[in-house]
Amino acid sequence: MCRALKHLLFVSLLLVSQQLLAERVSAQLAEPQVKIKTELDLKGLKQEQVAEKLGKPDQVNTKSKSQFQWIYGQSIVFFQDDAVIAWSDNGDLSSRANLATIRDRSSADYADFIRKWKNPWTPIKTAKPSEVIDLMLQGPE
Repeated sequence: MCRALKHLLFVSLLLVSQQLLAERVSAQLAEPQVKIKTELDLKGLKQEQVAEKLGKPDQVNTKSKSQFQWIYGQSIVFFQDDAVIAWSDNGDLSSRANLATIRDRSSADYADFIRKWKNPWTPIKTAKPSEVIDLMLQGPE
């Protein structure tokens, strides 16, 4: 009987501790720990302001003298008369804006890093189809 009572007390304490743990975890999940800015408002910004906020574009498409687009990855910023009229953000604009808030662009280290950095996903040389086939036929070295 004493053994059964100890066992019942142990199970009761275990259930209470699990309930307290579940309440603590759900409270932590309810409030976000890190706030990431996902809303991006570019309307009316000038080219210099966009470049300051997002960096230089990957590509520039000119439609006319007063209309052009800045391409950032898969995202586009539309300009008319040197001011933003619209944008399409597929994640690249928000990512660049968030990165800009955590780095110091004025530092010499950052400028040196940008000058020396090479994108590891950009091929150094474009291979001809015949070279690719030759490499595939050679197999692993």
